[in-house]
Order: sequence, then C-alpha cells, then structure tokens
Amino acid sequence: MVELFSVNIVGDIISLRIELYNMKVSKEEGITSYIMRVSQIRDQIQEVGEIMYDKEMTTIVLNVLPNEWGKFVSSIYGRRKPPNSVNFGHCVRLKKPG
Repeated sequence: MVELFSVNIVGDIISLRIELYNMKVSKEEGITSYIMRVSQIRDQIQEVGEIMYDKEMTTIVLNVLPNEWGKFVSSIYGRRKPPNSVNFGHCVRLKKPG
C-alpha cells in the first residue's frame, strides 16, 4: 500500500511539473494572472513534499516572457542570486515591457 501511494505521488509530481513547464502566458491573460497560475501549481507540488527552488521558478517565468522583455530577462539572469518568488513576482508585475 505504501508503494502504491508513493507511485501515485511521483505521478502527480511529474504531471504537475509537465503542466508547469508547458504553461504559456497569453496577451489576454497578462503576466499577473500567469504568475498566479504558476504559483498555484508550485504550491500543489510543494503540498506533496516536493521542493521547488526560486531559481527554477524564475527560469520558468523568464522563459515565457516575450522578446520585448529581453532587457529585464537579462538583468535577472545577470544576478548572482535569483530573486525569491515573492520579490520576483513583484518585479515582473511592475516591469513595463520595452
């Protein structure tokens, strides 16, 4: 029974991570809504005991930003330490593309 439970959790984690990496931000949705969706999936992953590091979350969000966010993306990647999820979400919401 314990093995079955473990297999189910691993399957859930894999499914959630696939969903997380396949998420896209649409122009109609906007970045704030996208970040909220990403955060919800991150929370679901962490609820089953899997750790999601800030660096991974930052990479997921930066990889979906459009080209006009290039300078912002470069500035985040250029940091020695990635921003934590709360600060990063705040920075992205304040950023004006261009």
